[in-house]
Amino acid sequence: MFTLNTESMTWHQAKEWCESRRSELLKLPTDTILDLFNSQLAASTFVDDNGVPITQVFIGLSDLGEEGNFRYTDNGYASVEYWAPNQPDNYGGNEHCVAINALDPELRWEDVSCDETHAFACLNSLISLLWFPYDGKIYKYRQAFSTWHGAVEECREDAGHLIQISSQVMVDLSNQLALHDNVDANRAIWIDANDIDSEGNWQYADGTPLTYTNWNTGEPNNGLANVIEEDCAVMLPE
Repeated sequence: MFTLNTESMTWHQAKEWCESRRSELLKLPTDTILDLFNSQLAASTFVDDNGVPITQVFIGLSDLGEEGNFRYTDNGYASVEYWAPNQPDNYGGNEHCVAINALDPELRWEDVSCDETHAFACLNSLISLLWFPYDGKIYKYRQAFSTWHGAVEECREDAGHLIQISSQVMVDLSNQLALHDNVDANRAIWIDANDIDSEGNWQYADGTPLTYTNWNTGEPNNGLANVIEEDCAVMLPE
């Protein structure tokens, strides 16, 4: 999902490097993605290929367009911010790009000169995001249409199972993938939840009860019961 490059480049060089690989200089649009990246960064070795300690990591945020108006390279606003105390300060009037302070235990942000050279991180393209790691597991997004039973079997063929939404963190991660620009945002996604065996008793495909639910208003309602039973659950991107 993320690529950390320890080679030192200017902010503009780092942006070009990421884009040349069908990625983008890192953006952190939600608290969940921020926490996920910080966990990966905290587990990294903070030295470059020459053994020199890494002090800063560029992300794709800058106020090059307008002082104090920080935006990502796709012109999107920073809905989540994680500034260090007294930052941004535009020290010397020439700090228009954003880097993570790798020496800060909390990995907070600072504004720095875009012409400085630092390590940087990329957010991988959809092709990479179709497979993404989290909490010791690997998740795969499939865009092909299928019935719920068909989806269950496809996952089993990969020695896995339909995604089990066990917490709000999993909701956020699934939404982040589903709402990527190149994925149909109106498409419902099958999840591992059904009441096939007993109406109203929702469980995972292996028969164990659900441990977390996030039902939409008025759901579940078995609303088409007179036509066809609604015994399986989908997630709609928020």
